[in-house]
Amino acid sequence: MDDLLPSSLSVDDLDQDDERSSEIATVSYIFPELTLLGPHSFSLSIAVSPGSPILVVFSDDSAAARTLSHLPPLQLTVALPESYPLEAPPNIKLESAWVTKEILARLHKELVSLWEEMRDQVLYAVIDHLIQRAEEAFIQDRAAESLMVSKDLEEELIAFNKKALKDEFNRGTYECGVCLGMLIPRYLVRARY
Repeated sequence: MDDLLPSSLSVDDLDQDDERSSEIATVSYIFPELTLLGPHSFSLSIAVSPGSPILVVFSDDSAAARTLSHLPPLQLTVALPESYPLEAPPNIKLESAWVTKEILARLHKELVSLWEEMRDQVLYAVIDHLIQRAEEAFIQDRAAESLMVSKDLEEELIAFNKKALKDEFNRGTYECGVCLGMLIPRYLVRARY
């Protein structure tokens, strides 16, 4: 899968008589941000915005901890072999700058298990599973309440969170306490407490 590059294919170019292409087309209508890499492959960035902000501890230094609401996305790349879906699972590649190799391996195993249980088309289930796990920041035991990340990633993760929060704010509309009208962020000053 390393040689897969974004192609100029569109969903309309896919052969709807091919079960694999048809499934990818269906999933692309649900997730329009999906990037086709070929008639039987695609990539998709899975946003990681936990349901509630999560404490991220950078290395073993608990003093270097921050509460973050957004983390860089997980990159999912899928290629469907010719024997998919009845005989072989999808070829799945997961990449992330901050998710550990152990967590990526566990997620991969969970996704293959989905196919083993169904032995049928599983692309939507794979994406849905990753979205649900992303809402937990891929933490196995939510009682742990924190995520351990390399100290080297501290600046990158904090900058990503800050930009995501600003983008989220800029997409909204807000009631003005003075004129009582609804305003877009261009006309507002955001107070920081």
